[in-house]
Amino acid sequence: MFGFVHICQRHQQIFSDAVARAGCTDPDDIAKVRAKAFAWFSAKYPMLVLEHYSNGTCVGCTYEKTNFDRTLIYDAIHAIVARIRAEASSSIS
Repeated sequence: MFGFVHICQRHQQIFSDAVARAGCTDPDDIAKVRAKAFAWFSAKYPMLVLEHYSNGTCVGCTYEKTNFDRTLIYDAIHAIVARIRAEASSSIS
């Protein structure tokens, strides 16, 4: 859906919904959010990401098996969307 590798349909939809709730609907911006969100997630949870790539499993499903806090991810997505909007508006000015 958004260029994810080994992400199940359910977690792609959760991501899509979170990005839409953050007010991002432009396909190019969604791609930027995806890349930045995965970079953030990789830095915060490197072992989960390594497991995800090593086993070819969905990183969202792997994350859910831990004591996860989905709010952290939603907050990160909202912050990333805000940063992308700020960068876009400053490049227009």
